[in-house]
Amino acid sequence: MDGVVFRKADLREIKRLHVQENRLMQALASKALAAKEEQMKKFETDKQVNSYIHRVSKKAMSLTASFNYLLKMNQF
Repeated sequence: MDGVVFRKADLREIKRLHVQENRLMQALASKALAAKEEQMKKFETDKQVNSYIHRVSKKAMSLTASFNYLLKMNQF
């Protein structure tokens, strides 16, 4: 009879541990999803900033070239 009691106690413990494991896995999955979303948000922000820097650099180079051309034209 004691064996049956111990087996039932073991089964309750296994069930409790299983529930705890499931909760921990859900929490971990939520944290991983939040981290992934944050990473994607940062990536998009960086992409937008880099695109803006590229456009400004191209515009600055164009203006510099135009300015240098105008300087040359006025020297003659």
